[in-house]
Amino acid sequence: MACVAHTSLPLLRLLALPRPACRALRREEVESFAKSLKPHQMAQLPDGSTVLERSVMQHNLLSASKLYNNISIHVRRAPA
Repeated sequence: MACVAHTSLPLLRLLALPRPACRALRREEVESFAKSLKPHQMAQLPDGSTVLERSVMQHNLLSASKLYNNISIHVRRAPA
């Protein structure tokens, strides 16, 4: 059986690989990935969301948190 590149590989890499500067997932990336899922993989959770939606939300919140933690303000004192 030959190894075939999956169209979702870039998105899966973003989710799985630890990166110092991870970024939020774009809507187009998530929608493209969702098209490759089977119906049972898009099952709804009790709150009405899907596992994919919840995972993307958690990933994007983590990305925003890392970005926020990397922002710093350097205050220079006026020369005396």
